[in-house]
Amino acid sequence: MLQNTFPYFKKTLYLLPFGPTLVQLSAYSSETVNSVSSDNVCSNCGATVAATSKIMHENFCLRNNVKCPHGCGKVFLRTVPENHWHCCEAYGDDEASFNRHRKYYHEPVTLECSRCSQAVSTRLVDHCVHVATSCPYTLHECRFCHLMVPKMEASTDALLSGMSQHELECGSKTTECPRCKRNVRLRDLESHMKLHELNRVSKPKPVICSNVNCIREAATSNELKLCDFCFGPLYSPVNDPTGQKLRSRVERRYILQLNSGCGNTWCKNKECKSSGMVSFKNFGEILNHIKTQLMSSPVFYFCVDLATTKKMLMVSLLLDEHEYDRAWICKAVQANVNIDDVRSWLSNNAVRIDEA
Repeated sequence: MLQNTFPYFKKTLYLLPFGPTLVQLSAYSSETVNSVSSDNVCSNCGATVAATSKIMHENFCLRNNVKCPHGCGKVFLRTVPENHWHCCEAYGDDEASFNRHRKYYHEPVTLECSRCSQAVSTRLVDHCVHVATSCPYTLHECRFCHLMVPKMEASTDALLSGMSQHELECGSKTTECPRCKRNVRLRDLESHMKLHELNRVSKPKPVICSNVNCIREAATSNELKLCDFCFGPLYSPVNDPTGQKLRSRVERRYILQLNSGCGNTWCKNKECKSSGMVSFKNFGEILNHIKTQLMSSPVFYFCVDLATTKKMLMVSLLLDEHEYDRAWICKAVQANVNIDDVRSWLSNNAVRIDEA
């Protein structure tokens, strides 16, 4: 009977792998399994062996195996065979491979390209490389027109750009950039798109209205960092150098929301009675909640219109994907109507969380 070394069998199992021999499997501790399955490398042949059998393997390997002294890494039984050869940076194990290497790299020949009539070097391998890569009549697939065409004689510009002469001329045609709609040469389109990517990742994060229920960008004309839409009901032309009157208007708006509500059944503001998310026993609890929690918070909870409420639902949906910051999502939703356009805008303009 053979015992199992796999740690997750709860009881004895019997397997019939290839014949009538019964194999008994029993549970072992995970510590025993880890010691058995830990791998080590043999110092002679470089093979990976179990830690428990490493000493026995190395003793046998050092007595019976020999490593090639020329550094190719091959291991042979007892002695290096006579047909194992090394030349230049190549090596092999038979006479045919050695003759092939000698024919291509060492036999002196004088060859002329049958297509461009250019005399290459005295080695067959150089002739093969010329025919396959540098010959002007070698067919290749153009990266722009995707046709199999000859490379043509390369000019200095083609050599510097890393393109064939055909690709240099074919890439001079223009196409419209899918982002900025400008006409760009085909060979410059890749670098042009990289500039768009650099501009995208270097954009500063937009500043969104401090009202958590709003998605508009914050205005610079008020100290509360609210948008013009949310700050409108709080505006007053009265001189208020200390901001105390503005603070009183904010408190009064919170009192109206929590005591009477905004009156809209679709309201999703958690600090509004109409949303059904808050309930207070008396007016004193409302005042205490406003003074201790709402007025000390850097964000605001004001009710918004129906269109903004619907857009906030889209923002919440995209936030659950954890790909973009809320500020970028709000700006994208404000600029687009459907979610496909929002995703496209984010892909082209927003900085992802893992890029920030």
